[in-house]
Amino acid sequence: MRDSPVLVSLAGAGSILLSTYFVHGLTWSTTAAIAGTFGPVVVTMVLGVAVMHFARLTGFGTEEAMMISFGASQVSMRGLLLAACSSECSAR
Repeated sequence: MRDSPVLVSLAGAGSILLSTYFVHGLTWSTTAAIAGTFGPVVVTMVLGVAVMHFARLTGFGTEEAMMISFGASQVSMRGLLLAACSSECSAR
């Protein structure tokens, strides 16, 4: 069974954001900071899924992608592209 790249990316982002509570404590300002950071990450993921669907992006744009698909057939190239794009967009 393949894991959803959206859920894996959101879980990773969520776990990083929850570590903010350990650093700054359980306060309203920390909760607001986490909500203000995690909200745009979710929006970025939703927009990324929509763009990949409507643009019909496959993730097979390079020779390396073909080598990955032959060597590790369980890797979803669309999922890998989505996770890479969403993490890059949310890092800005």
